[in-house]
Amino acid sequence: MKAPPRCVLEFRDVHPWVRYAEREPWREPMSTRSIFDHEFIYVIKGWVRAEWAGRKTLMVPGDLWVVEPGEPHAGVPEPRLTEIFGVHYDYVTLRDSHRISYPMVDHVRLPAPRDRATFPGGLVLSGVYRAAVLPDLRAPFARLVQAYQERRPADVLRVRARWMELFYLLVWALSGGPARAGSLAKHRRQVEKALGWIEANFAGPFDRNHLAKLVNLSPSHLTHLFRRLTGRSPLQHVQHLRMSEAKRLLREGTMRVQEIGRRVGYEDPYHFSRAFKKHEGFSPRAYGEMIRRR
Repeated sequence: MKAPPRCVLEFRDVHPWVRYAEREPWREPMSTRSIFDHEFIYVIKGWVRAEWAGRKTLMVPGDLWVVEPGEPHAGVPEPRLTEIFGVHYDYVTLRDSHRISYPMVDHVRLPAPRDRATFPGGLVLSGVYRAAVLPDLRAPFARLVQAYQERRPADVLRVRARWMELFYLLVWALSGGPARAGSLAKHRRQVEKALGWIEANFAGPFDRNHLAKLVNLSPSHLTHLFRRLTGRSPLQHVQHLRMSEAKRLLREGTMRVQEIGRRVGYEDPYHFSRAFKKHEGFSPRAYGEMIRRR
């Protein structure tokens, strides 16, 4: 799908049409696709590996992904935990909106992609925005979803009002808003550097003091900020990534349990099995057998 042109849209000309708004689990990887309209993906629980425009990032709770029409993108969630708000919309009311329902199964016969938008001040809403630069959008998203699900004739007005509330908060934050004070905003790059280091090295020995020194923060301050950004301590995130990789290898079914344990950082098979069962509720062997029976 070819990326559509970009138009300049004044705020006074925004008359939104919401096609889809749900709070939903995200369980399976999403292969590369392009959509014809705009989409908000807001992470509530878990995490998502997002990929778009040649970029990759790990999304955590509070992060928002704004997908533009015709833009190839893909995402891989953490299967057990990930939950999102998903909203498909256009900035202006369109006549064919009532003919389109979600989720869309056939992505081959999509309508022509909508124009992408640039707003006053050169503002473009596209890509992943971190929780550190956004207000808490959980309540506005929840109000939008509730209004959308009512489906009474007059509720189309309430849906638009809720979407406009959400849109205002997003534009307000990204256009400057009040400066986002606080330690997390100040040290966001350092915390994201720590996050990236853990993603690259989770299967090796973990030393919180070494990681803190690497990003020039004290161990306790790093743990506090890391938990605010991801919902986990650095050590909990290491364990989470190890278990996620172990589950992937168990699903492939080509390696022995002991080999998988060593691959994800456990030299002692008993230690690996005990950690896996504590994290997942099943032993690695039982998990593999359960997957194979499906």
